[in-house]
Amino acid sequence: MANRLKHKPWSMVREETRLYGRITFGSSGAITSFSGRGVTGVTKDSAGTFTIQLEDKWNSVVHATFTFFGDGIARTVQLLSDDVNGARTVTMITVAGSSPTDPNDGNIISFELVLKDTNARD
Repeated sequence: MANRLKHKPWSMVREETRLYGRITFGSSGAITSFSGRGVTGVTKDSAGTFTIQLEDKWNSVVHATFTFFGDGIARTVQLLSDDVNGARTVTMITVAGSSPTDPNDGNIISFELVLKDTNARD
């Protein structure tokens, strides 16, 4: 599991760690930049679907929050899947209406991943 200096928040979940990041998009949903400690990369899988690659393995995802900053088009960002204990990935999808849609040039998604670093009972 991850071996990092951790600052302990008050939580009812044992060994909780929070990772924060930001993804900036260019034309056709291309990723122009990303930032975040504990994140090694972000890739576009298909229209509106993106995978965040984590630096370390974690036991499980407790919570994921995605915030979309953009051009006024109503979009939601949802957690599609995760494999934090194997491939070290979290996959998200951006949706406009009912279909996956790429973010536009200049759009930004910020995220918070709350991860559990132990399998001990809460």
